[in-house]
Amino acid sequence: KTIMSYDNYPELLPNSDNYPFIGCHMSIEKSFLSLLDQMKNLNATGCAFFTSNPRGWQTKIPDPESTHQFIQNCLDLKYGRNQFLPHAPYIVNVCSDTDRVKDQSKQRLLFEVFLVRLLGLDTLNIHPGSCKDKVQGIKTIADCINYVHEIVPDVILVLETMAECNSKTTIANCFEEIRQIIDLVKDKTRVGVCIDTQHTFAGGFASEENFGDELLQNFDKIVGAEYLKGFHVNGSKTLWKSGNDRHESLDSGNLPIKQIQKLLEQGRKVVMVLETPDGSKYKQEIELLRSFVKK
Repeated sequence: KTIMSYDNYPELLPNSDNYPFIGCHMSIEKSFLSLLDQMKNLNATGCAFFTSNPRGWQTKIPDPESTHQFIQNCLDLKYGRNQFLPHAPYIVNVCSDTDRVKDQSKQRLLFEVFLVRLLGLDTLNIHPGSCKDKVQGIKTIADCINYVHEIVPDVILVLETMAECNSKTTIANCFEEIRQIIDLVKDKTRVGVCIDTQHTFAGGFASEENFGDELLQNFDKIVGAEYLKGFHVNGSKTLWKSGNDRHESLDSGNLPIKQIQKLLEQGRKVVMVLETPDGSKYKQEIELLRSFVKK
């Protein structure tokens, strides 16, 4: 069956209340099933992963046996769907100025949402996109989200905050633009936001001195607390308000770990995912984040 006619989705995994959900971005190179082994090895309770090749247009529908086994293994381990934050490929740009890229991106996003739903999950993190006319781009992104919502059920499109605060083309480099997209989405229960600590620090989403306290205050005021679906927790190689997307380990760089601690101590019950550059530190960084979170 094609995506358009598919009518046999598995039941969604239940949500978990075994908070906190802390992990890192993991690889599905072997299979979706390997995610659960990686989580166990890192003592992680959350994870992100690319649903398919992040830098190429070729895709394939996974073997139904592997998706069913993934769901069953999650049920056996009592993992909830809110412990996962799948990530769409980097190449997706649904508001591209190039019609071919825009059309390919729209269909690829639909395919990725389809994959997420086949896994019994209900969120997909996306980079909103870039184009010359940001006003039109915001409308195009919202139109694409509405299009996807009409075809595949349940899945929430999660808009990621972007770092390029000085850019006249990158969309979602401030909370106001994210709010503008949400305003144009018909089903607001199926749109959300992932806050990336490096992107928001380099993007100047809050003051440098009180970043950890102010970031969520600004988010709640401009976007709305109910839209927060996850954090990408990263240090920053670059300075505050540099506009540059360059991640660093938590114990290095220009974003003080104390500010990350202040942010996470606020206790938002969403998945927290490391995308720091040194994978050998993941286990240690997961434990550090766990020490910050108030249950």
